[in-house]
Formats: sequence, C-alpha cells, structure tokens
Amino acid sequence: MKKIAILGAGGHGKVAADIASLCGYSEIVFLDDNDAVKNCGPYPVIGKNAIANSLGCDLFVAIGNPMVRRSLMEKLESVVTLIHPNAVIAKNVTIGNGVIVMAGAVINPGTSIGDGVIINTCSSVDHDCEIGNYVHVAVGAHIAGSVRIEDSTWIGVGATISNNVNICGNSVIGAGAVVVKDICRPGVYIGIPAREKRKDMHTESIILGGHDSEKIHGTGERSQMHRQGIYEKYIKRTQDFLCALLASVVLLPVMLVTALLVRKKLGSPVLFTQDRPGKDGEIFKLYKFRSMTSQRDKNGNLLPDEVRLTRFGKKLRSTSLDELPELFNVLKGDMSVVGPRPLLVEYLPRYNKRQARRHEVRPGITGLAQVHGRNAISWEEKFDWDVKYVDHVTFLGDWKIIFLTVLAVLKREGISAAGEATMGRFLGKNSVSQ
Repeated sequence: MKKIAILGAGGHGKVAADIASLCGYSEIVFLDDNDAVKNCGPYPVIGKNAIANSLGCDLFVAIGNPMVRRSLMEKLESVVTLIHPNAVIAKNVTIGNGVIVMAGAVINPGTSIGDGVIINTCSSVDHDCEIGNYVHVAVGAHIAGSVRIEDSTWIGVGATISNNVNICGNSVIGAGAVVVKDICRPGVYIGIPAREKRKDMHTESIILGGHDSEKIHGTGERSQMHRQGIYEKYIKRTQDFLCALLASVVLLPVMLVTALLVRKKLGSPVLFTQDRPGKDGEIFKLYKFRSMTSQRDKNGNLLPDEVRLTRFGKKLRSTSLDELPELFNVLKGDMSVVGPRPLLVEYLPRYNKRQARRHEVRPGITGLAQVHGRNAISWEEKFDWDVKYVDHVTFLGDWKIIFLTVLAVLKREGISAAGEATMGRFLGKNSVSQ
C-alpha cells in the first residue's frame, strides 16, 4: 500500500491529492499548521507540518508561495515528484524533486526543471529551457524554446515567454503578459510587451512571505510585521539626509583625492556601481569607489577577489574610504546611515523568511553587524544582527552604532573573513563565511 502525506491543505493540495491517487497512492493524508482545517476534500488532516519526517511515508509540499514551499522542503528528508498521467513529457527532460506537473502540461526535449517547481494545467515548456527551483508556471502559460528562468519566479496565467529570454529570480510575470526581452532585475511585469509595474508588490508577497499569501496557501503562519516607532517614522529620514549632506560637504576634499588616486591606481571608471536590493527589496544603484581591478580569465570571467584586490584596494577597504560615495545613496533616499548592509540581488531567493526581514528597513552604510565583527562573522550571525536592528530602531541605538563604527574603522577590525580577501558568498541554508 502506497501512502503519501501532503503538506498544505489548500487548493494546490487538492490537485496534488488527485494526481497522487492517479499515480497509485491508495492512502492520502494531509498536514497543515492551521488547526481549523480538519480535512481536504475526502482526505483527513492528521497533524502539523512538523511531524512530516516521522510518518515514514512519501511526502509532497503543495503550497503555492515559493518561499514557503522552499522553507518547508528544506526541512524534509525527501520529497516526491507528482506527474499527472495526461501530462506530455519528452524522454530527455530532467525533473527535480518535489515537482508537480498537472494535466495537459507539455514539456519538450532538452529542458531541465529544478526542485519544487509547479507546472500548472495546460501550460507548456518548449525545448532546451532551464527552469530554476521553486518556479511557479500558472495555467495556460507558454514558455518558448531556450528560455532560462531563475529561482522563485512566478509566471502568471496565460503569460507567454518568447524564445531565448532570460528572466532573473524573484520576478512575477503577470497574467497574459508577453515577455519579449530579458528581465534583469526582480519585479512585477505586466502587459504586451511586458513592462515593469510595482517593484515592491512581489517583494511583499513572495520574497518576504506576506502573511496574506501564507494564509491563503494554508501554512497557518504569519510573518512578524515591522512597526515603525516615532523616531523611524518621522525623524530618521530627515536626520539621515542632514547627516549625509553635512558629511558630503566636510569630506568632499577627501573624496576628490580618493577619486584621483583610484583613477591613477586602477584606471577608469572611478566608481563601482551595482544593483542592490533596498527597502522592500526595491532595486537601486549602489555607489562605491573601485577597490578591485577588472582582470578576467581567458573565458572572460572575472578573476577571484584575492587576485583583483590590489594593495591600494586593501587600504581603501581597511579605511572604509571606498564606502564614501554611498553618502549620495543616502541623499537620494536609497539608503540610511544606519541599517543592514545592502547585499547582492542574487541572494534574495536564498533567504529564509526571517532573514528576508532585513529588507523591512532601508539598508545602511553601517549597522549592528558591522560593529559586531563585520566580515569576520558568519552569514547567520550577520543576519541575526540585521533582524535585531529591524526590531529595535531607535535614536540612541543609531548614534551608538555610528560611534562604534568610527572606533571599528580606526581599529580596522573585521575587514575580511578568515582565509578570504573579502567575505565568502552567501549560498543559502547553512551558508557560512568560509
């Protein structure tokens, strides 16, 4: 007798149960963290998600929100893939774990499907596509040939993705949208041709695991919502602007000299610019003085940091002079003087729900993590300090961090991780500075 436990007693769970019965499962039960849910159709809810690994049967996560789905799957020892008998899948298609392919779906040759992907009813994925982990392809969507879709992206009902298009992770493609060119930053894209709509909409509902979305999909969990105090709501932004303006005027000679030295030592351009996610995950351009060369290998890939980071660049970083152009980010409103440091866009889908809370406030030039070890502590410790700051934004706390930052810069502490030129990359679950 084949038994399966399905996590999530919502709409996706009902579909998963139907496919499971067609795949030969004679005993089907549900798990859900909502105590009010007693059954899902004819099948009983026997407990909460936490008991899944102890059941000794096949498991499947049937929750639409990709971040919640990912969080649950990472806690499970193994998950099965469910494919409807009426789905059409070519022989040389690669399909990951925890995937569901619904009735009438078509997946053509040469395509790879990552873990936790939902391929909905009557949707199609053409040849040689690469579909990342936890992607959701809605009903009737069509993905043309040689398309690459990165992790945790949502393709809406009836949407069309044209040939050879690349879509970055954590994007939402609206219902009926037609994507004809690459999408290089997370956001919500609608219309024909698809254009960006609201940058914060996706972050609230997908990246940060918005509580309304979680309630709909039966996780029974609500994320802790950030509440602004009087200082944060009415004073902090004005204080940031005035401090950044004053610092920009006072430090202008230092910035001019630094710019000339960068131009002489490293060449042009003087400034390093890069997309970074800010408050609510909204993308902005970060400004810093360059501290590395642009040396590449024979294949055109940038060489490792330790090779490109020059002696001059190390001095810039140790004195934090490379950070001075971020004062203009503060003036623009992209950043605050104090807050979690803005990290790479590619890290967004790798955060768990708690870590993603660092985006509930503006990122800062300095923060709690910077005065408690900077790059010499693990990623988990960094995020713990970031979330602690989000929950305790105060006037005295900010000025204490600024004072401690000055001391840390003078002492040149925590500039790099042990054995690294800077800081090891954040790879997701259990990632450390290594």
